Amino acid sequence: MRVGGGRLAFPKIFSDDQSATNAAPITVTPAETVLVTLNMGTRQQDDRIFIMMYVEFLKDVTADEVTFLTRKDSGTAVVESITGFLSWQWTMFCSAGSFAIPMMLGIFRVTTPGTLTLRLSANCVSGNGDVATGKAILRTWILRGR
Repeated sequence: MRVGGGRLAFPKIFSDDQSATNAAPITVTPAETVLVTLNMGTRQQDDRIFIMMYVEFLKDVTADEVTFLTRKDSGTAVVESITGFLSWQWTMFCSAGSFAIPMMLGIFRVTTPGTLTLRLSANCVSGNGDVATGKAILRTWILRGR
């Protein structure tokens, strides 16, 4: 950034950003259906993981609720949301044969350092729904802790 005749350097706030999308079409059922996983590598104590989840979801002929969930999939790290829960969740009603396009933002804090893989999943209360290739996105930005 230029200020007067000189340059002002801002420190890099986020140390890493990563994203994952689904590589094939997915049918979401009443059982938890994994849409995408994202390997976060090794995370440090007090890292803040800013997450963005976006899905284009097409409901079948059964109108009902669908839940989208972002949480730890695997690894030795322990994370919690800024509200103290272990996941971010959004439930919404979908009309029969219509699109639902949820976008959710959240923050996880690493409470125990270690390896971490995050999961974006969904499930329908009844019936099924479809997510086309490339339409489930999980993106993260890391604010370094200790």
